[in-house]
Amino acid sequence: MDQWTEILKRGYESKELDYKAPCAWNSKNKKASCELVKDILAIANTSGGWLVIGVSETDTGWNWEGLNPVQVASFATTPINQFIQRYADPPINTTIHIVEDEGKTFVIISVPKFPDTPHICQKDFPDVLHTTALYVRTDNNESAPLKSSSDMRSIVETAIRNRSDTMLTSIRSILVHGVSEEKPDDEIRFQKQIKEISNHCDELNPHRDKGYAYLETIIYPSEYRDDRFEVDELRLMAENASVDYTGWPFIFISKSRPDYTYNINNGIETSITDPDVLSQRDDLHFWQLKTSGLFYMKELLREDKRSLPFDEGRVVAYEIFSMTAGKIVDCLVKLYEGKIDDEQGIHLCYTLNAMKERSLVAVETQRSLRRGYICKVDEISKAVVKPYSEWKSGLMDSALEICNHVFKLFNWQEPNLHESRNMIENMFKRIYP
Repeated sequence: MDQWTEILKRGYESKELDYKAPCAWNSKNKKASCELVKDILAIANTSGGWLVIGVSETDTGWNWEGLNPVQVASFATTPINQFIQRYADPPINTTIHIVEDEGKTFVIISVPKFPDTPHICQKDFPDVLHTTALYVRTDNNESAPLKSSSDMRSIVETAIRNRSDTMLTSIRSILVHGVSEEKPDDEIRFQKQIKEISNHCDELNPHRDKGYAYLETIIYPSEYRDDRFEVDELRLMAENASVDYTGWPFIFISKSRPDYTYNINNGIETSITDPDVLSQRDDLHFWQLKTSGLFYMKELLREDKRSLPFDEGRVVAYEIFSMTAGKIVDCLVKLYEGKIDDEQGIHLCYTLNAMKERSLVAVETQRSLRRGYICKVDEISKAVVKPYSEWKSGLMDSALEICNHVFKLFNWQEPNLHESRNMIENMFKRIYP
């Protein structure tokens, strides 16, 4: 049983674990969203822990109901953290994990413990949140404002202990790297970079108002360092990850068109908006790699720029996406190969937009897919973080996790992952039907 399944099936609540009945995240439903924020504040101020969404309480215990695809898709890391940060000071950055168990899907929100300053509620919401309140988990496993002297002593002791750990880490860092300026939270700094790059990409994209679908892929280490890599290293890293398995590498670098890839401030960039070579239809292939280690890519979905051998309208091709999932994880592994510690956490975030009412279809295999599997959500998004060693050793499993997540949101409840595995393996071997 892995870590997430153990948390899911623990079967009792505690100060670090809270079960929630099936629901969707909807920031417009502020009362329900603020109830979750209260629990997140309390867990962060106690010892850190998890909120498990999809488990309801009954008279006899717990019922692991799971979530439907629409509910699962609503839990995206960035918008949830943006909402939390309206109320939490200092900010809290949670991580979303999608867990499959016995044919059901659950969401686990991982909440970090506060580093050295407890999180204060900085904004009211009637009957739920109160300004300046400091929420903790009580002995009854409820989230409530701190009141007792024992809770106060506990939180002070935790702050002192965490502060000591931070000081030891800082001392080690100074001995190894020399004195450096104090930096804000790593995740906040990466999110700032991501937003800047995304806005820049939209400015360069001449097709942004045409309703096309795009795949956005974001990869970055858990630890933020401006100078993690030299600019000269970045091109070599990108070239190492630029492998042509299917006629077009995931990271495109052209030796015949050196003008496509160029140096920018603290990074390198490629921007291609010329018509697609084969179909002469609109295209976008944009990526940046920063000295911090952040990789950002946005590309027009192949199904929207190619004439596939059927006339099905707005589609996602089963084979194309299966191989794309393999390319994404392969890119992650090759990008940092020999450049990063095995235990460093690596984040992978992917988003498919304009998915609502698209059909999942097959070009070469699984002819039965040509009808029936239709996406009912506009955006498919997921964020995953694992140690680099796990990405390397579990490349295929990680690719299939992406396939499983996406295909289920097309309401294919039992995706043929065996066929996806075969296609990805054959792609890596360059064996094609």
